Amino acid sequence: MTRQTRRTLAAGLASAMALAALFPVLQGGHWFWRVLGAVAAVVVAGLLSRAVRLPAVLQPVAALLLLSGYLCVVFAHGTLDHGVLPTQGTLDALRALADAGRADIDKYAPPVTPSTGVVLLTAAGVGAVALLVDLVAVVLDRVALAGLPLLALFAVPSAVLPEGLGGLVFAIGASGWLVLLLEEGSERVGRWGTPMRAALPGARAGGDDSSLGRVGRRIGATAVGLAIVVPSFVPGLDHRLLGGNGNGAAGSGEGPSRATTYNPLTTLKDQLTLPEPRQLFVYSTDDDSPDYVRMTTLDTFDGNGWRSSKLEADRDDAKVQKGISRPAGEDEGAPHRQVRMRVAMDGDSLEVHWLPVPFGPRKIDVSGTWLWDPLSQTVFSASRTTKGLDPYTVEASRVLPTRESLLAATNVAVSLNVAARYGNAIRVSPDTVALAEQITRGTTTPYDAAVAIQNWFTNPVNGYVYDFQASPPRRGENPLDAFLEGKHGFCEQYATAMAALLRIVGLPSRVAVGFTPGQGVPGREGTYSVTTSDAHAWPEAWFAGTGWVRFEPTPAASGAMTPDYSVAPSTTPTTSPSTGPTPRPTGSAFPRGFRDADTLLGPDGAGGTASDAASRHLGRWALGALVLVLVAAVPLASTALRRRSRLRRLDPLLAWEQVGDDVTDVGGPWRATDSPRTAATRLDVLLDEPGRAALDRLATAAELVRYAPAGRASGTGLAEDTSAVRRALHAAAPRSVRWRAKAFAPSTLHWLSHLVAERVADVLDLTDRVLSWLYRPARRVLRLRT
Repeated sequence: MTRQTRRTLAAGLASAMALAALFPVLQGGHWFWRVLGAVAAVVVAGLLSRAVRLPAVLQPVAALLLLSGYLCVVFAHGTLDHGVLPTQGTLDALRALADAGRADIDKYAPPVTPSTGVVLLTAAGVGAVALLVDLVAVVLDRVALAGLPLLALFAVPSAVLPEGLGGLVFAIGASGWLVLLLEEGSERVGRWGTPMRAALPGARAGGDDSSLGRVGRRIGATAVGLAIVVPSFVPGLDHRLLGGNGNGAAGSGEGPSRATTYNPLTTLKDQLTLPEPRQLFVYSTDDDSPDYVRMTTLDTFDGNGWRSSKLEADRDDAKVQKGISRPAGEDEGAPHRQVRMRVAMDGDSLEVHWLPVPFGPRKIDVSGTWLWDPLSQTVFSASRTTKGLDPYTVEASRVLPTRESLLAATNVAVSLNVAARYGNAIRVSPDTVALAEQITRGTTTPYDAAVAIQNWFTNPVNGYVYDFQASPPRRGENPLDAFLEGKHGFCEQYATAMAALLRIVGLPSRVAVGFTPGQGVPGREGTYSVTTSDAHAWPEAWFAGTGWVRFEPTPAASGAMTPDYSVAPSTTPTTSPSTGPTPRPTGSAFPRGFRDADTLLGPDGAGGTASDAASRHLGRWALGALVLVLVAAVPLASTALRRRSRLRRLDPLLAWEQVGDDVTDVGGPWRATDSPRTAATRLDVLLDEPGRAALDRLATAAELVRYAPAGRASGTGLAEDTSAVRRALHAAAPRSVRWRAKAFAPSTLHWLSHLVAERVADVLDLTDRVLSWLYRPARRVLRLRT
C-alpha cells in the first residue's frame, strides 16, 4: 500500500469520526449513512485519482465532481437524465431541498429533526470538510493543519448547544485526527530506513516500531485526556466544546458583561407541541390577578421574523440585587401595583440565560450574577442559566395602564433611546403596508391604532384561527405575508404580525417572550404552575407616561389574556386579567412527571427564604472545606501509614530509606548516590550526640547488608535508631519546616506522584496492548492485499 493510499484512508477515517459532533444536534441516526456516504465519495475520488496519477491540482476537482454526483444521485435521483446525467430539474430540486433545510434549521432548536433538506445540507457540508482534509493532508502534505477543517464540524454544534458537545464526542473526533498524525509520523520514520532492532514478521520499515507506536499512542491519549479534564479545573476556560455552558463555572457568578442569546422563538413551537406538558417552574405571589411572566424581548425585524439585539450591562453597576431603576418613559404618578413573587425552577426543565420575572421588577434576590438591561427590560446572565437555579424572590411595581392614560399619550415625548432601537422603519411587502393603513384608517391616536390592529386579529369576522400545526410558508414566500394571507398560526405569528404592523404605523414596538400566568395549584392559594404549554409571545407598544404596554392579538383559544385596557368599555374582555389564571379543579392531579409545589417552594410558599438560601450556600462551603481538609489529610495519612508499614517489616535497608525520607522532608543534604558512610558524614553537623550515634549504627547496618557476607548485619534496635535520628532532625529544623515535614512531607508527595504515574503507565500499557491486538488482523489483511 502506497503512502498516499494510507494517508487518504486515514484522512477519510478522521472525517468520519468527526461526525460524532453532529449526533447531539440531529435527532436519531438515520441521517448518518447518507452523510457518511459523502465522506466515502471524497475518499473514493482520492484513491482513484491517485491510482491513475492524476495531477495534484486536479485531484480536489475530481473529489468535488464525485461528491456532487453523489448528492445528485442520493437526493435528486428522479430528476437525472437516464439516471445518470443531472438536468435543470436536478438543480431546482436540490435548491428547493436546501431552502427547506435552511428553514428547518432556522425554525427549530437542536436537536433538529433530520428532514431531507437538513440531511442534504449536512452531507454537503461534511463532504466539503472531508475534501478540505484530504486536500490539506494528502495533496499539500500538511497533516497537522488538517485539524482546522475538522474543528469546523465541532465549532457549529458547540455554538448552538447550551451544554456544549461533551468530552466523549470531542475525544472521538480528536482520536481520528490523532490517527492521521500517527500515520504521518510513522511514514516519516519509515524514511529513515530499517530500525535498529529485529522487525516483526511482515512489518514495514519504520512503520511498526512498537516503542514508537507506544509513545505516540501514549502522547495522543494523554493529550486528549488533558484536553477533556483540564478545562474542568481551570476557571475561565471555555467549556462549550467539551461540555458545559461555555460561561465559566455555574456558581462562580463571573463572566463577560455581554451576552449573545439565541432567539427564543426557535424553541417556542417545540414547547407548545410536546405530547405531554412539562412543568418548568412554580411561583407564589401576592398578586390577586397575576399577569404574564416575561423573559426577554425581540426588537429587530429582518423581513422574516423578530430577533434580539445583544444584551449589554456593566457587571458591577447593573446587578439586580442592587435594585432596578424605573424605566424611562414611565410616569411615577401612574397607578402601580406592588407585587412580590417567589419563583422556583423545576430542576433542569428550563435552561435559558434570561430570568423569568413579572412586569416592572425593582429588586431581585437571586444567587449568581444577573444583570439588568434597561432598554429591553431583560434580566440576563452571561455566566449561568436558570438550570438548577435556587428559588429567587422578585419585588415588582407593575404599572396599571388605563384607556384614559393611553388615549392621552400622543407619543410626542418618545425617548431617543427607545426611538432609535424600537422605532426604526422595517422592510415589508407593499401588501402588508396597505393592510396596516387599511386597519388603522380613521384612528386619531396611537392607542386607537394599536387597539384597531389587535381587534383585527381577535375579531372572528376576519377569520384568524389559532393553529400551531399551520403549514409553513412555501419556498420563497415571506412568512409574514403567508400568515396574513393564510390566517392560521400560533402566538409567534400573531405577535410578529402585530408588532410589525405597529412599527409600520409609527408606534415603537417589539415582541416579548415569556409565559402566560399558568394554572393555579389546588390547595395553595396564590401558587401557580407554569408548563411548556404556557410558553407565549406577545407584542408590546411604547406609550409616553406609561412605557411599554402589552397587547394580545392571539385568539383566546390559546389561553391568552386580553388586557381590559385594550377593550372598549362596552366590550367584555376575552379573558379578563382581573380574574387571574384559572385554577385546576379541586382534586385534579398534575400531569405525570410534575413535581409537587411543596417540594419546590416549601410548605409555606417561601421556597427557601434568603436565610434558607444562605444556609444552603453555607452548607456547600462547609462541604467544600471538608473536601479540602480530606485532600490535605492525604499526605499526612500517607506519611504515617507508610512509616508504620516500614517499621513493621524493618530491615537495615528499609531503615536507611526511612532516614533518607526524613532528611528530605526537613530539607537536609541527601544524595541518593552517596554511600551510607558518606551520607552519615554529611549529616553529622545537623544532629546532636544521640542522633549521630543512632545514624552511625544505621549506616553501619546498611553497609553490612550491601557489602558484607550474608548474616553479618544486625537487625536489632533499628526502629529506635530510626526514631532517634528523626527526632534529632526535627529538633534542628525550624518550626515551619517541622510542620511541613508532618503535613506535606516532600518524600511522601514524591512517592505518591510516582505511584500515580506508574498506575497511569499501566493503564496506557493495557491500552497499547488492546490497540495492538485490534490492529493486528487489519494489518494482516492490508499486508495480504499489498
